[in-house]
Amino acid sequence: MRRGALLVGRRTGSVGSDLKRVPRLIAGFVACGPVTLYRELARFLTPAGPEIPAPEYEA
Repeated sequence: MRRGALLVGRRTGSVGSDLKRVPRLIAGFVACGPVTLYRELARFLTPAGPEIPAPEYEA
């Protein structure tokens, strides 16, 4: 629904235009897992920058 395919109603496209979108929808669905994994690994492996020391509290 976010991609505007396979909807019904007055303001929607034809079945043919929906069928043209299906391969892209399937490719996006299949690529979602690897893309998410890549982003998480990139975030994990990217240096966070200089460490900020924790504040010291006196008891």
